Amino acid sequence: MNNELNLTETKSTNNKSYLFKCTRFQFESYFKACIIFIIVCMLVIFAIRILNFFTNNIHTYNSNTPVMPNVILLPWLIFMFCWLLSAYKEHFNHLLMMCATRKNIFKSFIIIVLTNAISLSILSIILQLYYIEISKISNFNTADILQFIYSNVNFLSSFLWTFAVILLIGAFALLYGALHYKIGKLFSVFFWVIFGCSWVIIPVITTYNLLPIFTTAYKMFFSVGNKNGIYFSAVNFIIAAIIFGCATYLIARRQKQKV
Repeated sequence: MNNELNLTETKSTNNKSYLFKCTRFQFESYFKACIIFIIVCMLVIFAIRILNFFTNNIHTYNSNTPVMPNVILLPWLIFMFCWLLSAYKEHFNHLLMMCATRKNIFKSFIIIVLTNAISLSILSIILQLYYIEISKISNFNTADILQFIYSNVNFLSSFLWTFAVILLIGAFALLYGALHYKIGKLFSVFFWVIFGCSWVIIPVITTYNLLPIFTTAYKMFFSVGNKNGIYFSAVNFIIAAIIFGCATYLIARRQKQKV
C-alpha cells in the first residue's frame, strides 16, 4: 500500500515538474518573440516620425476627436494570434521529444493564453486611467471604444469584455494550430479562403437580412442592442473559448508527432 502511494506521489511530482518545464519553455519562447515585436514596433514608429519630419507632414489634432487607448492593444492581439499559430507545431514536436505529455503541453499553452488575457486586460484599464488623467490637463478627449458598441460601459465591464475576447482569440488560435497540425496545408487554404470571403458575405447578409437566422445568431452572440450586452457578450465569448479549448484538447491528446 505504501509503495502504491509513493508511486502515485512520484507520478504527481513528475507531472508537475514537466508542466513547469513546458510552461517555462513556452514563456521563454514567447518573451523572445515579444522583444522582437516591441523592437519592430518602435522602429516603425520611429520611421514614421522621421518621415513626417522630413516631409513636413504635420497634422493638427482635433480636440473633438476622442483618443481610444485600448485600440493600442489590437497589434498585440494580432501578434499573440500569429505566435500561437506558428509555435503550435514546433513546440508540440519539441516538447514531445523532451518526454512531456500531450496534456502538459496543452496546459502550458492554456497558461500562456490566460496570462495574456489577464495582463492585457489590466494594461487596457491602466491605459484608460492614464489617458483620463492626462486628458484633464491636456486639450483632448478620451473614450473607450466599447462605448460606441455597448451601453453601460465601465472599468469592470471593459476588463471582462477584453479578457473574454483575448481568451476567445487565444483558444481559437490553439484550435487552428491543432487542426493545421492534424490536417495539414489543405485546412489552412480552406480556412483563409472562407475567412477572406466572410468579409464580403457577412456585411451583405447582415445589411440586407438575407439569412434572418444568421443575423439573429450574430446579434445574440455579440449581444448588440442589449442594455447589458457587454456582459452577455463576454459570457458568450468565454463559453465559445471553452468549447474551442475542449475541441483542441480532444484533438491534441491523440495527436501523432509530425516532423
